[in-house]
Amino acid sequence: MLFRLWRGKCTASPVKLAAQMVKLLAGAFPGRLVYGTGDAAFHGQPLVIQGTWTTRLPANAALSGPKPPRTGKRGRPRVKGDRLGTCAQIAASATWTDAVIHVYGTTPRCRSPPLRRCGTAASRPPPAAWCWSGTPGSGKAYDPGLFTLDTGADPAAVAARYSWRWPIEPSNATGKQILGVGDACNRVQKAVERTVPFGFLVQALLITWYACPAYDPADIDRRRWLCPWYRSKTSPSPADMLARLRREFPKAHFRPSAQARMTLIK
Repeated sequence: MLFRLWRGKCTASPVKLAAQMVKLLAGAFPGRLVYGTGDAAFHGQPLVIQGTWTTRLPANAALSGPKPPRTGKRGRPRVKGDRLGTCAQIAASATWTDAVIHVYGTTPRCRSPPLRRCGTAASRPPPAAWCWSGTPGSGKAYDPGLFTLDTGADPAAVAARYSWRWPIEPSNATGKQILGVGDACNRVQKAVERTVPFGFLVQALLITWYACPAYDPADIDRRRWLCPWYRSKTSPSPADMLARLRREFPKAHFRPSAQARMTLIK
């Protein structure tokens, strides 16, 4: 997991920090296409990088058509097309079709219009596309409006891709509520900068350790026996992983160093 510390105003924005991490990840896997996703706060020119980016449109976002071709006249050429309007205005005249999307472990039915290309200051130079999804019978004009740089994607795929960002929310909650990230009362600058990333790094190591050598289906049965109100529990939570780690600590055997063995021989 990668982390960046936002130092406040007059420094690199969270959008630029996110772009740095995506570039670092894309550079580590040069032969693979990296899909990035974020909430409505993460959009802008820095995120127009290798791979694609999908985000949620703010409710007051005003979209424009694709960049028109040059007219051959003097002066600066246009960078955006004609104004299309806000999400609610465009959704009112959109042609909706039924679709099935795969989000959050379920396959709900929704309504979605075809992807439509648009051009904004955040998406140039490559063209962008947007779409909506909504529950049939809902009174909302749209829910939600999505923006993606992948113009060849299916609307259902775009909605599923946006759902991938949700794990960061329970990850933050786990780090704060279970591992105590952010509870340390630090005052030294380096300690303030390192404590929170180190806590989330420990969380990443915990999940990796459990997923690779420590996973046991019996952990679910144990938790459901101790907590019978978890009737629908089918997968281990970070709390289960931490409990398993605490049980393994007393079983661990620490091998003595070479110097300690020489001392025993003497």
